[in-house]
This record gives sequence, C-alpha cells and structure tokens, in this order.
Amino acid sequence: MASDAQGIENNSILDDAIHFVIGAALLPVLLVAAPRSALSFLQKVPLIDGADTAALFAQNRKIAEVTAGREHAAADQIRELVAKDDWIACSALVRRWEKERLEAVGGAKLYDIALDAMRQALADVIYPPNMCNFEPYMQIPDPALARLEQAVSTNPEDHILTAFLAQAHIDRGWVARSGGWSHEVDEAGWHGLTQSLQTASDLLSRFDAREVSSPVLARVGFQLLAAVSDMASDEMREVYRTWSDLDLRNQYAHRSFAFFVLPRWFGDYETVEREARLAAERTGSAVGMAAYASFYLSALDFEEEAIDLLDLEAFEEGLHDLVGLSEDPAAEAVRLACMVEHASGGGAVVPLWREVFHRRRLAKQAELPGMCRRLLERHLTHMPFEDGSPGEQSLREVICRLWRKELVGGHQFTFTNDGFRVFDPTA
Repeated sequence: MASDAQGIENNSILDDAIHFVIGAALLPVLLVAAPRSALSFLQKVPLIDGADTAALFAQNRKIAEVTAGREHAAADQIRELVAKDDWIACSALVRRWEKERLEAVGGAKLYDIALDAMRQALADVIYPPNMCNFEPYMQIPDPALARLEQAVSTNPEDHILTAFLAQAHIDRGWVARSGGWSHEVDEAGWHGLTQSLQTASDLLSRFDAREVSSPVLARVGFQLLAAVSDMASDEMREVYRTWSDLDLRNQYAHRSFAFFVLPRWFGDYETVEREARLAAERTGSAVGMAAYASFYLSALDFEEEAIDLLDLEAFEEGLHDLVGLSEDPAAEAVRLACMVEHASGGGAVVPLWREVFHRRRLAKQAELPGMCRRLLERHLTHMPFEDGSPGEQSLREVICRLWRKELVGGHQFTFTNDGFRVFDPTA
C-alpha cells in the first residue's frame, strides 16, 4: 500500500510538472489571445440588481427575528466604568464573565470584549491591523495610563487590572515601534517597544494564568510574545495552548495563533494543517471540529495558498460546529458564508495564468461556494438582520453571487424553519 501511495504521489508530481511546462510554453499565446476582461485580477461577477433581491427580502420577512446581542451592551458597560474610573466594579464584572466563561450571542467571549473595550476607552487613536500585528493596537496617552496604573497600585492582587495594564503597555510599545516592517523601524522605535514590553512582562510575571484560571492573562501573555519578533515558536505555542485549554470554546485563540504559523513568520502550510488538527483534537470534546475551521478561516484571510492542504470535509464539519456555538445560528451562518465565499475568490474572473499554474488550488477554491450554499440552506431559517443594515447588505450580496444563475433565471428564495431555499416558482 505504501508503494502504491508513493506511486500515486509521484504520478501527481509528474502530472503537475507536465502542466507547468505546457503552461509556460502556452502562456505568451494565451495572454495575447485572451480578452482584456479575462486578465483582470479584480473583476467580479456583477451582482444582480439590488431591486430584484430587495423585493424578495421584503416578501420573506414573515419569519424574521432581529437578534439583539450582548456584545454592544458588554462593551458599553466597560467603557462607562472606565470613564468613571470605577476600576473595582470593572474588574469585578470581568472576573465574573471570566469565571463563568460567558459569551455574546455570536460566540465571542465577554471577557475578550471587555479587554478590547477597556483599551478603546483609554485610547485617543486606534490603529488598524497590519502585516506585523494581527489585531488593532491603541495609542493610550500618559494621563489615561496613569489612571490605570493608580488602580493597579491600589489593587496589586487583582489579576484582571494587572492584565489590563500589561495590555496597555503592549499597545504603547506597538505605537512606539510603528506598524511598518522591521527595516523601517528606527532606533527610537525599537527602544520604545522594548521598554514597554519589559514593563508588560514584569506585570504578567506576578501571576500564573493556569493557577488563577485566567484566559484574560493568557491572551495578554500571547500578545506579549506576538510583539517579540525573535521569540522562539515553542514558547508562543505553549502560551497559545494554555489560552485555549483555559476555555475550550474560545475560538479567538486559534484565529490568533494561526497568523503566526504562516510562512511569513516561523511556520509553513504543513504546520498550519498540523496545528489545526491538534487544536481540533484538544477541543473536540467541547466544540467538535470548530477549532479546525477557525484556524483555517484565519490563515485563508491572510494567504490563499493555505488552502493547499485544507481538508474540505473537516473544514465544512467545523463550519457547522462553529454555527452551533452561536445563540443566533442564522447570523453566524451568514458571517461564515461571507468569509468562506471571499476565500473562494468571491466570483472574481480567474486569470488564465492561474488556471495553468494553480489548477489544484483553484479546484479546492471551486468547492467553497457549494459549502457556503449548504451552510445557508441548513442554518438560515430567518432574516437575522435589521432592514437596510450592513448585515442585510452582506447577505444580499453573498446570495446574489452564490445563486446568481438561479436568480437570473427567475428563481425566488424564502426562509423556512428548515433553512434557506431557492426555488422555481413555476414548478
């Protein structure tokens, strides 16, 4: 059997090599002969006229349920307490959320929402993620930092406030460094980053995340290592697994670590697949294959090449498990369908050179729209978004792309208790 498998693999490699040689020879001819539209990297399949689907949305609101999640309420609570410098009440609230591992409707952890809300409440500038930092970072001015430092000085045994302060210093370190590539950072930038990270490290050393059972501390510890460019991967992996072990349902840990096992850092696509599998094994008793899907959703968001080793069956199973973690499965199904459909190319015209050189990758990408359709057909039982909201617009766009042929041909759609259906009204 081993020799058969090796033979199949060798034949596959030979097959790829033959296609590569033929493609290289034909590419100049194809480029000349191809229509201009086929050479566009960005051209999208046109959306159906919005008026067509608007009428169908209006017609099918009979099952609509608008879900008000807890995310905004939780963030508002934290921002209000920070504004009043009521750090004791703020910490007590987050400690309760952490102890009970409470989630918002979409599955996000309330303690994660709280950490980000605290940062936003103290910041005067918020910088977007970049190729060196997978999440936004905040410019926290000295007066705001002093308020939090005073709270920690008064309550040195409070691990939540200590984690908050450590995260604030990590944010300030990123601002000092700037978001550019390493060769673009000057000496002052490196000095500012190093000082801030050392302060954050000293703060975090006061507690052990496992001993106090704190995923908040583990997340901030991971953020610290993420800012240290020469940190050994094994240490980051250990902190990530601690973070994940402390809350098996938290998917943000997997999405964060996936960024750092891409080739641009210390990993490769084999590592992405291996870590995704290991994550699913560790958390499977609680969330099935959800961690596998979370890992790849993050990896594919940064590098489409990550799809090469993706197990399509495991990925689809994980998507359904992710939907099952949400208190609003319909809204989560839409969110995931939009992400996966984007990873498929979102209806972009495929350049001919890609058809020649990346046929295997394209074959896998071609499976993703069907996966999205099945996700919505199973879980989209109602319209989960308000009329005219960004959520409704995203849903309308993804439906237009996934069922373009049917809708152009006069089909209609409806929400049912068994999921989303597209049908021929004349049948």
